[in-house]
Amino acid sequence: MSAFLGPIHYWLYHKIQLQQSIVDELYELEINMVYTLRMSVTVNLAPSKTNRWRK
Repeated sequence: MSAFLGPIHYWLYHKIQLQQSIVDELYELEINMVYTLRMSVTVNLAPSKTNRWRK
């Protein structure tokens, strides 16, 4: 039975490792994109100090 299940477990373990690395990379990409978007919004849409409509 071990000769039958061994290759399956080996294959499944490596498949899980690959999927986890993909998820980790997507998570890092998302963090970088959110940070970039937040900085872009802050720089481009922040109210200026010389805005004459605000008191």
